[in-house]
Amino acid sequence: MAKEVIKLIGIEMSFADKTLFHTDKLIGHIGEVIGIVGNNGVGKTTLLNIICGNTKSTKGRIICDVLCKKFDQNWFSNNNYTNLNHSAGEQQRDFLYKMLCTKQGCLLLDEPTNFMDIQTRENLIKTIKSYKNGIIIIASHDRYFLKNVVTKIWDIENKEIREYIGTYEDYEKQKELHLLKQQYEKEEYIREKKHLETIILNNKEQRLRLEKNKNKKSFEKPSRLAATKDKSTAVKRIDRTIKNVEKRLDSLGEINDIPIVQTIHFPEGNFRELHNKYPIRAELLNLYYEDKQLLKDVSFQFANKLKIAITGKNGSGKSTLIKNILDNHPNIILSKMVKFSVFKQFYFEVSSTKNLINYLQEDSNFSRQDIINLLRDIGIDASLLNVPINKLSGGQRTRIELLKVFIKDANVVILDEPTNSLDMISIRALEVLIKNYPGLVIFVSHDMEFVKNCADEIYTIENKTLKRYK
Repeated sequence: MAKEVIKLIGIEMSFADKTLFHTDKLIGHIGEVIGIVGNNGVGKTTLLNIICGNTKSTKGRIICDVLCKKFDQNWFSNNNYTNLNHSAGEQQRDFLYKMLCTKQGCLLLDEPTNFMDIQTRENLIKTIKSYKNGIIIIASHDRYFLKNVVTKIWDIENKEIREYIGTYEDYEKQKELHLLKQQYEKEEYIREKKHLETIILNNKEQRLRLEKNKNKKSFEKPSRLAATKDKSTAVKRIDRTIKNVEKRLDSLGEINDIPIVQTIHFPEGNFRELHNKYPIRAELLNLYYEDKQLLKDVSFQFANKLKIAITGKNGSGKSTLIKNILDNHPNIILSKMVKFSVFKQFYFEVSSTKNLINYLQEDSNFSRQDIINLLRDIGIDASLLNVPINKLSGGQRTRIELLKVFIKDANVVILDEPTNSLDMISIRALEVLIKNYPGLVIFVSHDMEFVKNCADEIYTIENKTLKRYK
């Protein structure tokens, strides 16, 4: 057994009397690569900060026998590491490799693959696999990356940190079984709650009838007072039954919602149809960024209804190509009926006081009921329909903004690096939205698991050309 170097014992983290997460015991060993997963806002970064000593937990203690170093998305300012001759992804790569070169101690990595292109990500995977004399703990939503490096998962869900031993694929299988168990328990809970509520209702109705009869007979002859007394006893018995059942009902407590995204059904008749087989084409397209040529004499045609992925190294011209499609560059031919809907991360109406349903119905032909059905499909409960946007969680707002893009009065959806900063449930919701959308979808991504799950055709920009790989 490898040496234990990190122990988290009885850790609990709370803010303003609200528990963020807790765990009885977690142990990290030399040679392990531990992935921390969970939806946005559950406390992944906070857990990393507790381990490295930047944040003190509310309860519990940490025993750490190695030096910890943390890498996160604030590394530019924290380390004064800037190089104007390199892109953000390149600077991030260089700084991270410097940390990994120590090859000992504990490295804490917070979303390390954000902004990394595919090749840089592959190099990072190789480097992490060679880190044998220390321990690496990674908070990430990048499934492809996690599948290739982790040996253990710490999953934060429902304020509890659960440990899953093995690869990320092992975790997914165990997690699926856990979710099925949760779903069964929830169904049992709903059945039992309904059963107890029915018992209480029936007993209250019976009590009401007895009280009415008792009041009627209080004016009758003394010979009938014995019957009235019997009814008083019956009322008391019913009261005891109600009280006991209410105790059982209270003991059930509450059960957490289980957001599961499986499939989505876009209703027919609400979609702006395109009749052109190739609604977006380019002929001898040349694109530049300042003085640098990115694409040279490129021709392509994107077929209607397909899901198109555009990949390539950082700085190769992916976002520039998207911008020029949207701006209708002279060498890009768009069908006259093309209408775009664009997903822009971090542009959510987080301060909006509009309620959820009114916000989604803006610029959409979908009926209220259609929207309610789609919200259910992406794991948003109908009880939130009238809640203001600014009162929803970050993960809920993200899924709502994604849905808004796909129900807009449009027929071509454009997404530029949509999975950056999305949590797992939002990524799965996005995958289902893309696969079931009845129009054309064009997306830029370095997330190979996401690309594999969604794309009908994959294009890569390299050497100033646009090559199709699928």
